[in-house]
Amino acid sequence: MPLLRAAYLSDAEHRDLLTQAGFAEVATKHLPGNNWICATGRSVT
Repeated sequence: MPLLRAAYLSDAEHRDLLTQAGFAEVATKHLPGNNWICATGRSVT
């Protein structure tokens, strides 16, 4: 992540960003023990 100048976001932060971007039915799944997260949302447009 430092190489990409990116930040680690929590599940809640991912959900908030997707909601702010206009997605509905936003959900996240985080795999304990590693830094993988899956975030999904449904486009409302």
